[in-house]
Amino acid sequence: MRESERRRRNNRIRRNRQLRRRILGTISALCMVFLLAVCFGSTYSSAHEENDTVYFKYFESIQVEEGDTLTSIAQEYADFHYTVQEYISEVVSINHLESQDMITAGQYIVVPYYSSDYKY
Repeated sequence: MRESERRRRNNRIRRNRQLRRRILGTISALCMVFLLAVCFGSTYSSAHEENDTVYFKYFESIQVEEGDTLTSIAQEYADFHYTVQEYISEVVSINHLESQDMITAGQYIVVPYYSSDYKY
């Protein structure tokens, strides 16, 4: 093998080693960034106030009384999680009502509500 061929071969081997080191360094850096992001994210998400109240969403079947409207039911059951109109829309959707005027006395409908009590 001539000297020039040996030099070219050695240069090619050296460039391949440098390329592998760069790729390995880049992958290592990305892994470190990912691990730091996961560690920071889990620390950040677990740092909440101890007095934060957790609310659970439940559903209840109620019987519509004479004179009840969806608005009156919404005013009774809706809390700060809903506006009255959002609550009415959800009740209409849950119960597959065609419109807001489709409830009658004696009918049973399902209404959502939130509670801080965990019920199982």
